[in-house]
Amino acid sequence: PSGLPPTFLHFTHHSYAQMVRVLRRTAARCAHIAKTYSIGRSFNGKELLVIEFSARPGQHELMEPEVKLIGNIHGNEVAGREMLIYLAQYLCT
Repeated sequence: PSGLPPTFLHFTHHSYAQMVRVLRRTAARCAHIAKTYSIGRSFNGKELLVIEFSARPGQHELMEPEVKLIGNIHGNEVAGREMLIYLAQYLCT
């Protein structure tokens, strides 16, 4: 909605297509620290999209700790997927 600060998060359940758009838009807005890429396809043929946050996205840095968070692993687990979408948006802000 217009008039809201750029850090405002609109809480809603995202479809797969909406999730892909949000993650790509988030990475584009924070291109200096974020990058999206695919790690393959699901059993149903949907792209498995990753968003990476780093001082140097796309570059592995030796001896730097890494964390991988995964959501929606058993199908339609909405809460985990939504929390990770909002975490990505929060990290971008």
